Amino acid sequence: MKRVLSVCTFIVLAGCASHEYMPYMGAQQNWPTAPGAFVQMKSGVPVYYGFPPRPYIVLGRLEEKSHGRWADAVNDAAQAIKKEQGGDAIIVLSHRDQADGSVSFGNAFGNFYGGGGFFATGTSVSIPRRQDRATVVVIKWK
Repeated sequence: MKRVLSVCTFIVLAGCASHEYMPYMGAQQNWPTAPGAFVQMKSGVPVYYGFPPRPYIVLGRLEEKSHGRWADAVNDAAQAIKKEQGGDAIIVLSHRDQADGSVSFGNAFGNFYGGGGFFATGTSVSIPRRQDRATVVVIKWK
């Protein structure tokens, strides 16, 4: 029983991710740059929290949703552009983590006793769910 509960808990906590990519259509512009910005490397992709210091073109916008206790939508977005869109980096437009309900498991056991008596016991576990959302711009260096 403990093993089944452990496997179910792992599946719920591992979560899943989904993304929606919208390509940029139209003439490229001289997109804004800055002399400096906060940057992280996620899955080998530079993630900018501000405008990057060099010229780029915009490939599209990616909205990423990750579910689970250890969700990281920015990391999932970086992995998605690395695999699918061919971008060199991403610029984070928004990023938030919020509660997304909970998942509950329960069971009950009952025993009849002589004389018409009944005794019941039960257990339940409730696991909070989180949703991490990020909206990023996928860019390619000029």
